[in-house]
Amino acid sequence: MPDLKLALARLPRNLKSNRYWEIAGGRVYLKVSQRRALLLLPRLGLEGDSSAGIELYLVWHRFLLGKKKKKLSVALLIRELGMFGNMTRRLAKSMSFSLSKDLDGVLVPGRAIFSRQWFEEGTSSISARSTLWLGSDLDFRRARVDALAVSDFFYGSGDDRLFQPRTSSITWSHLASLLKIRKPEAGLGKDVLTLHVRGGDVFGTRQPAHYGQPPLAFYLFVLGLKKWKKVVLVYQDSSNPVVEGIIEYCVSRKVSLDKQSSTDTEDVALLLSATNLAGARGTFIPAITGLSEHLRNVYYFEDKFSVIPRKEGVTIHRVIDVDGTYRREVLSGNWKNSTFQRELMMNYPISCLAVSTGN
Repeated sequence: MPDLKLALARLPRNLKSNRYWEIAGGRVYLKVSQRRALLLLPRLGLEGDSSAGIELYLVWHRFLLGKKKKKLSVALLIRELGMFGNMTRRLAKSMSFSLSKDLDGVLVPGRAIFSRQWFEEGTSSISARSTLWLGSDLDFRRARVDALAVSDFFYGSGDDRLFQPRTSSITWSHLASLLKIRKPEAGLGKDVLTLHVRGGDVFGTRQPAHYGQPPLAFYLFVLGLKKWKKVVLVYQDSSNPVVEGIIEYCVSRKVSLDKQSSTDTEDVALLLSATNLAGARGTFIPAITGLSEHLRNVYYFEDKFSVIPRKEGVTIHRVIDVDGTYRREVLSGNWKNSTFQRELMMNYPISCLAVSTGN
């Protein structure tokens, strides 16, 4: 019975979007076979590496009648966005891809938007050629786009080599302009270090295995890189034990410390003012890096840091575990929030860390 209830709950969504068709802007698009797609993709400017992982859907009358047209209009379709970090990554990659390939734009149907507190919905021009339809299904219908190229722009559709440098500033500037939250007019300054600590689900019952967090030593390592005038600590909640460790360190050394643990939007607003930022593992800090107008240096621990397209003007520093024990015990898809792992987070030696020169 639970399975039947779940299937019925998902039925309206599955009728609009599945492996055989997409209903977007009130128009029906039918999935093209792989063989036919290989013939059509080059006409859309999508071939070679840039077509990897892309599924192609044609509006029904072009699919059934096969009516030829010198150039088909094509938009990228994003089926889901996720929360702030994942949402920003998918939007940035798809927008940059659209600009690089000179496509008509990016469609995010209203049903794909899980969190509505971050970006203004509506139709906006990314460039003279490319449009972002963010939850504006009616405007997309009026555009009469012939084809939809579907891909998951979280993992799929290429790496940084497929995103041209010229798209970077356009993409990030446009996304930043759509932010709903208050954007800081000035940065915190070159002598201020901002630290971000993740708590939440990582230390709750969910315990995502691949999202073990940096040790206290990582934050203390960055704190020791120079004499900071002030430290700003932004933390999700107090469930991560390194929060208390950072506070104790700053108090014992009389380092000026500001703390904030507020709403998601207030925390993001403060992080966007950071000039120097050391952050948690995940997609959250890469999103801040791309959207910020003030960030100049960002420090991350080991991995799970990817900003695509690249953000100009930001120097990215990777701090690594040269000993390898922490990587093996906490960051190898084995996070359980165990007593041993929490103790390792608090007691791992700073001497085991170094800045990698091969970012």
